[in-house]
This record gives sequence, structure tokens and C-alpha cells, in this order.
Amino acid sequence: MEKLTRRAAFHPIALMGAAVAAPSVALAVAPAPQPDAELFRLAAEFQKAMQVYEREADATDIIEERYFALRPEKPERRQLPCEINEAFKALPVGALHNRGNPTLRAMDEFQRREDERQEAWAAERERLQAELGLPEAEKRRDALLEAANDICDAILATPAATVAGMLLKLRVNEQAGLEPDYALASVRADMERIAGTSA
Repeated sequence: MEKLTRRAAFHPIALMGAAVAAPSVALAVAPAPQPDAELFRLAAEFQKAMQVYEREADATDIIEERYFALRPEKPERRQLPCEINEAFKALPVGALHNRGNPTLRAMDEFQRREDERQEAWAAERERLQAELGLPEAEKRRDALLEAANDICDAILATPAATVAGMLLKLRVNEQAGLEPDYALASVRADMERIAGTSA
């Protein structure tokens, strides 16, 4: 086979042959895969999920503020009128089982009216919440937070091979608002696994 001379190297066909014969430098020094690539992929997914959640939480806060500004005050339960209370105290024991007794009937009627006041307040509160769309907004917000927490759980369940991966677990756990013990237990397992591998 003819050697590739300096003169021949400038010929297009020779250049093609040289390119095939010698792989590019970029291919020869391709970077090694990141040991914690899956952790960082999950972390990016978690950040996106938290951003969506925070936008929904802000929107829900606005609805809640409107609701609290408009909701009626809860009526306080009134005490039994003194005259009815005194009449009840004066009843003989045998009359307590007779619901037709005027005093007992007055007590029942008073209690019924009080219950109606409380029920009317609860109904108005629910009507206002539905009108503002608060229950649906809270459900959307809670579902998005649960989805973000599921990703956080997946991160803590994924083994870390580097210090960067372990620190990432701690940051994600803190951002999710979880107890530090969750992340610390995961990082401790990582360290014990790495120590056992290198021993």
C-alpha cells in the first residue's frame, strides 16, 4: 500500500482515506457518563414540578384571601334563656322523660333554632367556596404538591455515587419541606455502600 506522503496528503482522496483511518480526537476523548446522571435528571424534574406547584399555590392563596374577606362570621351558640333554664331545674325527675312537657319542648325548640343558625352559616360558607372555585383550586394545588413529593421520594430512593449527588438529596429534601432525617438516612446509606465497595 502506498505511503501517504506530504504531497499526497493534500489530495482530496487522500484526505478522505486519512479521515477514515484515524478517528477524530473528539470521539477518542468522549466524556465518561455522570455517575449520578439519574439523580440530576430527577432533580431537574423536581424543580419543574415545584415551579408548577408554586404557581398553583399562589393562585390558590389569592382565592383563599378573597374567601376569608367575604365569608360570614360564624355565629356563636347562644346560652339557653334564663327562664327556660330555671324552669328545667325545677322539673321533677319523673317529668324529664316526658318530651311533651312545655319546658322540655321549649328547650328542644331553642336547640333546633340554634342548629338551624349553624347549618345556615355552613351552607353559606360552602356556597361561597364553590362560587370562588376554592375546593377545586385546593385539590389541584394538593395534587401538584403530591406529585413533586413523589419525585423527591424517588430521588432519596436513588443511590448516589458522588458527594454532589448526596448534597443534591439534602437540598431537594429541604426544598420539599420534609424532615431532615429522610435525606440523612438516604445519604448515610450511600456512604455505607461506597465504603463497603471500596473496602
